[in-house]
Amino acid sequence: MKRILYVDYMRFLAIVGVLFLHITSNYITNTPIFGNYWIQSIFISSLTRFSIILFIMISGLLLLKKDNPINTIPRRIKRILEPFIVWFIIYFIVKWSLGLFESNTNNFLVLFINAILDPTIVSVQFWFVYMIIVLYIATPLVSKLVHTLTDREIEYFLGIWFVCLVLKFIDKNILILDFMGFFMGHMGYFILGYYLSNTKRYCFNNRKFAICLIVIGTLITFMGTLYLTSLSNSLDLKFLTLGDLTPGAAIQAAGIFILIKNTDFRKIYGKYSEIINNHIILFSKLSYGMYLSNVLLINLCSKIGIFSLNIPPFINVPIMVIMLIVILSVMLLVMNKIPIIKKATGLNNNLNKG
Repeated sequence: MKRILYVDYMRFLAIVGVLFLHITSNYITNTPIFGNYWIQSIFISSLTRFSIILFIMISGLLLLKKDNPINTIPRRIKRILEPFIVWFIIYFIVKWSLGLFESNTNNFLVLFINAILDPTIVSVQFWFVYMIIVLYIATPLVSKLVHTLTDREIEYFLGIWFVCLVLKFIDKNILILDFMGFFMGHMGYFILGYYLSNTKRYCFNNRKFAICLIVIGTLITFMGTLYLTSLSNSLDLKFLTLGDLTPGAAIQAAGIFILIKNTDFRKIYGKYSEIINNHIILFSKLSYGMYLSNVLLINLCSKIGIFSLNIPPFINVPIMVIMLIVILSVMLLVMNKIPIIKKATGLNNNLNKG
């Protein structure tokens, strides 16, 4: 099966965005609010909220376009779990050895069990693994469902899902939301990826409309964060929440998806397209390994003084991202040559074929 090139571009952009988010978070929490560096970091974070969402939408695009027998679930989960387990153990041992767990007990076994139940206490980005496994488990049923629905019916679901997302974000005691579970959560992004990859509607295949969505989504997150922080006179990151079930992030991610899907990269790069596209494909294949391992490297860079909060984020963060991409790529490619730890890289030549 031929690779879907725009999926590789989406995955590459998503992992770059994740690196921007993880590096920028240090500025957001460790610099004075409304200071120049803090505002720069809020803008960068607002600009890259699409990152995790794009990974979910890619999964929906690839998995829901075809039938998914129940017997395919173990293979897909295994592909996700093998690299995760290796990195989970590495992070856990490092954190335990340094005494960094915020817990009332130092018992190794108790900490380990608690970490399995909630891997975010080991490293914050691990929530994604559990979430995507649940979506994989649901895929055989969801793929059957969406294939029986018309565009209008899928739009009906997505419309209700987005309204629920907004109402949940408002965070008021709205009783009806307690009964709207079918229309809530990351499943909406999963189905949205499938829908946007297949719909023929003009606006969802229009790059100008996509750019409008990106600008609107970014401004909602940026201005919303400034407003709430100003209102409470303390750091309020409601618009930058883990998991990005927020209106601004959803709108922005949809715009990014539409823009990349409708961009002809071969035409843009001309005679250099083969070289550039091959590198993008490589980074796409490495993206899961990068996602799992990047926080450890960022923390190491902070520990040894390579990452400094004394440099403006607009300068420092892009430099750090480039450095991380290079180091992580070399590290994962080397690991891929060593049989005993090869699976930790997450490399899989069939990654963007579902």
